[in-house]
Amino acid sequence: MNLREEIKKSRNAADVPPVPFPVPEWPNVDGQLFLRTMTPLEADLLWSGLDEDNPEIRAPFATRVLCDANGQRVLADDDALWLSHKELPVIERAYAMGRQVNGLTDENRRGLVKNSAGTADAGSPSSSAGPSLELAAGTTET
Repeated sequence: MNLREEIKKSRNAADVPPVPFPVPEWPNVDGQLFLRTMTPLEADLLWSGLDEDNPEIRAPFATRVLCDANGQRVLADDDALWLSHKELPVIERAYAMGRQVNGLTDENRRGLVKNSAGTADAGSPSSSAGPSLELAAGTTET
């Protein structure tokens, strides 16, 4: 089998298990929310026309990554407006943990920005795009 076929057989974003997202502030949904891995197309659509450092990206990002235990999105893109009125600690945690789950750490983002500017720097090859044990334990550090 050639390399192209091996890549095609590798796992897709939908195959990555969702990571539990604790929400003790919202007891009615605590234990029912998870974070999913986006596809490159989903990420491109989200960031096209948006500034990653703009605080208005937190709620739209959360709508893309919050999911149920099966990895199915629980919010639609147009839910971002009302979600942006929820309490900041919850949305900030979804943003920070979702970035980790999706390999969008500050280090990786710097590499992506450099690459899109036409430089040869590809970011850190040792950065992991998969969920970490710290995420499952509820750590939100980026």
